[in-house]
Amino acid sequence: MQIAVVPIETTINVVRPVEFEGLAPGLFARSSPITASVILKGPLPVLDKLQYEDVRVVLSVDGLAPGTYQLTPQVIILPPGVVLQTMLPETFETTLARSPFPTPPAP
Repeated sequence: MQIAVVPIETTINVVRPVEFEGLAPGLFARSSPITASVILKGPLPVLDKLQYEDVRVVLSVDGLAPGTYQLTPQVIILPPGVVLQTMLPETFETTLARSPFPTPPAP
């Protein structure tokens, strides 16, 4: 007879700020709301060791012109075995506008 030890699975709720990826020079972005509530499921020992930087909520604005968009973010989870169960809200109203300040040239 074999006995298997399986870690207890559970869920946790983490709140993360929205990050923007692919923002063109000379533009700035803002979203409403500015944070997402992310419910994760995974083995209890892994979730207990979860670090703040292990979970990111990213809105891709690559190639978008100034304007207002409804965007669905990508949730990036670094620890293996942890999965996204739910994220609220599911979409973010995102506004891109020209920056009133010139973007300094890259070094």
